[in-house]
Amino acid sequence: MRAVLFGVLGIVGLAVTKPVPLSLDPSDPNHEIPRPTRPLEWGDVNVLHTTDIHGWISGHSKNVYPEKSWSGNFGDLFSFTKHMRKIAAERGSDLLLVDTGDRRIGHGLTDHILDPQTDVNGRNVSYMYRTIGYDLVVPGNHDLQNPGVVNFTMNKLVKIWGDKYLTSNVNRVNGTSLGARFRYWKTPKGKQMMAFGVVTAKTDTPEDLLQKVIPINKMVEQKWASSTCAPFKDAIKPNPTQPVDVFVLLGHVDPQEV
Repeated sequence: MRAVLFGVLGIVGLAVTKPVPLSLDPSDPNHEIPRPTRPLEWGDVNVLHTTDIHGWISGHSKNVYPEKSWSGNFGDLFSFTKHMRKIAAERGSDLLLVDTGDRRIGHGLTDHILDPQTDVNGRNVSYMYRTIGYDLVVPGNHDLQNPGVVNFTMNKLVKIWGDKYLTSNVNRVNGTSLGARFRYWKTPKGKQMMAFGVVTAKTDTPEDLLQKVIPINKMVEQKWASSTCAPFKDAIKPNPTQPVDVFVLLGHVDPQEV
């Protein structure tokens, strides 16, 4: 079986029937909200992707384009994901829910209001992400810059997420990975998957807690990556000792860095 590679980067895009007229300001509320143009096409493996939520778990209420069409809250996301997983199960398909970082900085809920007596911004909101049931997450640059948040991540978050919290190119000062370097698991429908997660090398990390983020072209040269990524070379003819049906690459990173 030929292995498949999925790439999910932290970039927000929207497929529309026509482009936004250049004569209108992007914040003009008179923009027509694009409608779906066709039924959703399902495959053997499907992905729901969130990124750069920045604490806006209550959604956006501004009357500007395109925020009104993106104004779902965490409850809407939870309900939508639950329904989509039910449909996937009925169709015999796999459905992955992934997030590619920057889950804080931008809204009071993540910046102090829920836990004003600590310097760990967004502590309670961080736990809420876990309840939605993400299959894979990576941190963003804003999740790795505050020393208090990094300490919280090291001591709490990586433990509750386990191998779902991917930091393939982020190391602690002692050289060990902040989270999991990769995840290797079997889906409910029997697909053997291997996932990696990377962060932009431009991230300004606290030097007393984390090493500088490793550029992706340097990460793949490291010893752990050489052995772990070996299945890539054998993707056309399966390796019976470590079969992989689908590779997943998550990243909070500019595509030009990949």
